[in-house]
Amino acid sequence: MKCLFRICFFPKDPADLLRRDPAAFEYLYIQSRNDVIKERFGMDWKSDVTLRLAALHIYITVSSARPNQKISLKNVEKEWGLEPFLPLTLLPTIKEKNVCKTLSQLLKTYQHLPPSGNKVICPLCHTMTFRSVNIL
Repeated sequence: MKCLFRICFFPKDPADLLRRDPAAFEYLYIQSRNDVIKERFGMDWKSDVTLRLAALHIYITVSSARPNQKISLKNVEKEWGLEPFLPLTLLPTIKEKNVCKTLSQLLKTYQHLPPSGNKVICPLCHTMTFRSVNIL
């Protein structure tokens, strides 16, 4: 028997949820990220928003796995590939060169965000993700 817990109601202000209940916020972030990657929101994608979400996912994953390492898209492609970070239908619709260029630029932007204190995954990244999900 498999049980699936899902948060059904999206909060009006994700930053407020982060302040009140960081564990619920983290769960909502993971659920939302997986919904985007597995295309549970449907097929009407805004590719720029999806690429921003993918870049945040890459940034958070690599920062968690290797906190002191500079994030390079080439290293990410060698170690993980791009498939775990992007919806499957996005890659055939956009040139891979454009995807890589955009992701590289976004990763540079996210690496220059202010440090988040004790946690590697910064609350600002999560909030940016939720604002992007609301755009979808």
